[in-house]
Amino acid sequence: MRQRCVFFENIDASSTDFYGSNLSGVNFSGANLHGATMAYTSLVSANMANTDMSGANLTNADMTNANIFCADLTDAVLCNAKLTGVNLKDAKAVSGNRLPEAGLSDVQHRLDTQDNTNETPPSLLPISDWL
Repeated sequence: MRQRCVFFENIDASSTDFYGSNLSGVNFSGANLHGATMAYTSLVSANMANTDMSGANLTNADMTNANIFCADLTDAVLCNAKLTGVNLKDAKAVSGNRLPEAGLSDVQHRLDTQDNTNETPPSLLPISDWL
C-alpha cells in the first residue's frame, strides 16, 4: 500500500478548523497555523518544522514522532496531547500552564523551565540546543 504524501508547505491556514482530522504524515513546514483548531487530530509523523502554531488548540492531539523543529507554540493549548518522540529542537513554547497532562515521554529535547512571569507551572522559554 502506498503511503500518502500531502504537502501544505508555507500555506496560511490561520484559524482553520482541523478538529478530529487525520493529518498523519502531512507536511506543514513553514505554514501559518496561528489559532488553528487541531484538537483530537492525528498528526503522527507530521512535519511542522518552522510552523507558526501560536495560539493553536492541540488538545488531545496525537503528535507522536512529529517534527516541530523551530516551531512557535507560544500560547498553544497542548492539554492531553501525545508528544512521544516529538522533535522540539529550537522550538519556542511559552505559557507552561497550557501543558497540563501532555504526554512528553521520549521528547527529543529538554524544555527550559525558568519562571519569568510568576506563573505556576513556570513558563517555557525558547528551547535551545542542549546536545
